[in-house]
Amino acid sequence: MIYCPVRRSVLHHYNLETDSLKPLTDENGNISVRSARFSPDGSKLVYLECKAGGPHCVTQKLMLINWLEKEECSVLIDIFESASSDYDGFHGIYSQNLTVNCWNSCSTHVIFSTSCKSAKHIFSVELQTGSITRLTDTPGCWLVRDIQGDHILASVSCIDMSPALVVASLKDLEKGTSLSWKYLDPVTRIPGIKWQFKSHVPRIPNPVYSSLTYESIVLQPSNRTSKGFILFPHGGPHSVFPAAYQIYFVSLVRLGFTVALVNYRGSTGFGEASILSLVGNIGDADVKDVHQCAEEILEEFQLDKDRVVLLGGSHGGFLAAHLLGQYPDFYKAAVIRNGVTNLVTMIALTDIPDWVLQEAKIAGYMPGKVPTAEVNSYLHSVSPVAHIDKIKAPTMLMIGKEDRRVPPSQSFEFYKALLCKGVKTRMFVYPDNSHPISSVEAESDSFINLYKWFITHMQ
Repeated sequence: MIYCPVRRSVLHHYNLETDSLKPLTDENGNISVRSARFSPDGSKLVYLECKAGGPHCVTQKLMLINWLEKEECSVLIDIFESASSDYDGFHGIYSQNLTVNCWNSCSTHVIFSTSCKSAKHIFSVELQTGSITRLTDTPGCWLVRDIQGDHILASVSCIDMSPALVVASLKDLEKGTSLSWKYLDPVTRIPGIKWQFKSHVPRIPNPVYSSLTYESIVLQPSNRTSKGFILFPHGGPHSVFPAAYQIYFVSLVRLGFTVALVNYRGSTGFGEASILSLVGNIGDADVKDVHQCAEEILEEFQLDKDRVVLLGGSHGGFLAAHLLGQYPDFYKAAVIRNGVTNLVTMIALTDIPDWVLQEAKIAGYMPGKVPTAEVNSYLHSVSPVAHIDKIKAPTMLMIGKEDRRVPPSQSFEFYKALLCKGVKTRMFVYPDNSHPISSVEAESDSFINLYKWFITHMQ
């Protein structure tokens, strides 16, 4: 299932000659497996594995089977608990899939892309030693696109550089030397933008995972005074904003805004501990992280405290709605896209009810059961709707009418509640759009309207 690769599954081998089916992974195990890829010589099989259930989009294991020897599965790359400085900046595998061709021609190395805090890089793992090597250097978003023979095709972009295709020879990898990347496309830099990574130390550490930090990516216009500050936490919550080119970010900065992309605790790319730290703490730890980020950036970059607005979708919308209620005098306006607003009503309608249960850390309850009064009371307490009476800032809601992930009723409820409280609000419903709101017509219309909303309410 898209965005949610934690369903229980089993890898099988079907023998065409004997018409027999044999499980390669534990049929009774609580694991999820996918992306099985044979080596070019047919001697080895690798695949991704994680624990079934739990938070969606957790750290993956890379598993290995020596196919010809019929050996048991072994762990090639294990879970990384923390984002340490060892292993060439490698903090674990967070990709949901390996590329179809992920081997070098000699079947000695597996190559993959993964998040490294607020960047994405390409790595290789050598099967015999388990040695992990980073194959890319410049910060940004590097993605493996294909491997043919001894050549690897990748794409690279960063905040102010549109995507370009690059190619390199994997023979350098076998020699133990760095890859020399050749650009197939001209490098296109977007003028008028400057950006940087910013690290944050939580003011209130997690009692179990006390050493965690998180990051933001701060984008600013380089040739003009900022019109205002847009705080933009990602969805998920277990995903990440990489330092990749995205038209939304670039356009907002070119229009004169400072934008902060917030990778709060719970984001991927920072180790498994960061992901687990958020479970049972949504609506609290993530909200505090995002608000702290806003305060620190306002101070460091000397921005106008009266021109701060919120933008978020899905869980990012959940955070934006929370921030409106928990800090009602701080934020001047918000745009929420398919945001989660009420976990009590969401659990019965979403296509991933287990997401609600796992993120809220509700034990002993399964989808299909009627929630108890105690469960509903708790879900309400961690939902943005619990703070509806305190919200003051003008709020725009954008809805993909066909969204099954976050049902449109989440926004309808919130919209009516805001109207009843006398909060200025508008709602846009986009037919034939689902969770991303990504059709050309809807994306262009939503962008124009959010720009007008922010400019109007920053006055």
